[in-house]
Amino acid sequence: MSAFEGFVLGIVQGLTEFLPVSSSGHLVIGRTIFGLETKPLPFEIAVHGATLLAVLVYFRGRLAEIVMRAEVGYLGKLSLATVPIVIAATLFRGVVERVFQAPLVVAVLLAVTGTVLLSLRLKAKPGITSVDRAEPTWVAALLIGCAQAAALMPGISRSGVTIVAALWLGVAPYAAVEFAFLLGVPAIAGAVALETEAIQSAIDGGSAAYAWGTAAAFASALIAIALVFRTIQGGRFDRFGVYCWVVAVAFGAYLVKVVG
Repeated sequence: MSAFEGFVLGIVQGLTEFLPVSSSGHLVIGRTIFGLETKPLPFEIAVHGATLLAVLVYFRGRLAEIVMRAEVGYLGKLSLATVPIVIAATLFRGVVERVFQAPLVVAVLLAVTGTVLLSLRLKAKPGITSVDRAEPTWVAALLIGCAQAAALMPGISRSGVTIVAALWLGVAPYAAVEFAFLLGVPAIAGAVALETEAIQSAIDGGSAAYAWGTAAAFASALIAIALVFRTIQGGRFDRFGVYCWVVAVAFGAYLVKVVG
């Protein structure tokens, strides 16, 4: 993987990690178009680490507030919601890695994400404001965590399915987005920790690509987080579903006609 390819894929990761369009799915698309033969998972996890840092920087004020106010209940719900992805990652790691090597499956899963997002058109869209601070219930937190576990599969958007799940479970829009983003902290941190050795080995073979990729992912992730909060205020979150379907169909057609 060249430095330029790492840079481009890093931008793709950063922008799509928080927009509800599946960062992992877009990375598979990018690698397929570039024709990269390298093992995908270490790079995927490395750039996820960069987006984790972006979350910590962007939400530093909210995180400090949680710690200073000792919001044990909120932290407990985040912890509970993390349990499903830990179990899923342990049981289905091999399956996830195989799906990363199956671009056509990724196209199908991206369409699934689009359908989930479009389901919001069946639900009333209340306005979103900075004062919406309702928390999910304990049961809702667990169900949101189950939605996050499904996002281990490339093509399923973590931010998309967790936010939609929270909204359908009655969580206020602002609170839903905030909970979904903060829920990503332990999930991403755990993934990076589990793959530290593989990441280091891959970096040794292509340090420039990883350096440019992680830097690009960090910067673009900060922009993406801000864009999500700005976009969702207009009640247009479901429109990302149309985008996902367009990309899924276009990528599927590319695979059939070009890749064969």
